[in-house]
Amino acid sequence: HLYEVGGKRGSSEAWFNLGHLQWDGFVVNAEHASVVESNNSLNRDTGDKMNDDQIRDQQLMLLEPNKAKAMESFRKAIALGDADAMYFVGAQYLACGAEDVGGGDDETETCSILTNTDDVIDSIPSTQDNSSIATTESPSFLSNDMERRGYQLLSHAAHQHDHGPALHHLALLHYQHQDANEFKLLLSKAASIGHPDSLFLQGHCHYSGSDGYDQNYRKALENFVEAAEGGHVDAMVSAGALLHRGVRSEDVSSGNGAVVERDQRKAFELYQKAGELGS
Repeated sequence: HLYEVGGKRGSSEAWFNLGHLQWDGFVVNAEHASVVESNNSLNRDTGDKMNDDQIRDQQLMLLEPNKAKAMESFRKAIALGDADAMYFVGAQYLACGAEDVGGGDDETETCSILTNTDDVIDSIPSTQDNSSIATTESPSFLSNDMERRGYQLLSHAAHQHDHGPALHHLALLHYQHQDANEFKLLLSKAASIGHPDSLFLQGHCHYSGSDGYDQNYRKALENFVEAAEGGHVDAMVSAGALLHRGVRSEDVSSGNGAVVERDQRKAFELYQKAGELGS
């Protein structure tokens, strides 16, 4: 694999990409298999020229899923400081540690592999920056080692690497356990680095004046628009709705709510874009 070659040359991204291939397996859809070069294609076993159907059979050869090998690739990516690998593995740990984890074969296999894998926390490279808001102490709502390992991985990705999805995941985790202060801190940080899901959620908090945020329609619109620019379809709809009707001063229930002018043209553009993306 080229990814393996890249990983051995020091690419954390290559190890992460290889891990994903090994985790899910890989197969080429027959509808997209090219037969253009059939006259120049030889059967690997016989050396004979292949017809179109034989070429499709060759191209449909897949990489079988192997989650144990995938974990080794992810571990190597984590050792090189790959935040995406930390987030992915951390999310798997948290899912397996949750009481409501599904009982399907795939979930059972994943949790069994994680249980029997050496602690990947030891693979996290040490950093000189100890000023981050990340803490080695686990929140009290984490009930088992699986959840604690997952939280540590997400926390490192979030606070040492400013990883948006990890910050957002942690924010939601604290929200589920009624930790409003940490929720707002994590969500605000994720939004500040441009994570679309976090911008969208923060926009709704500003819109409704909830979860520790003051009601501020202008800030809500700014969040929605920035999330929309990042490809968030629901944010396009929310921004379009806000611009379509606008906000008059008498609509504002608190002194912090700014007025939003109506902009039908911009609203239509946002609706149209959302529609093109399947909303």
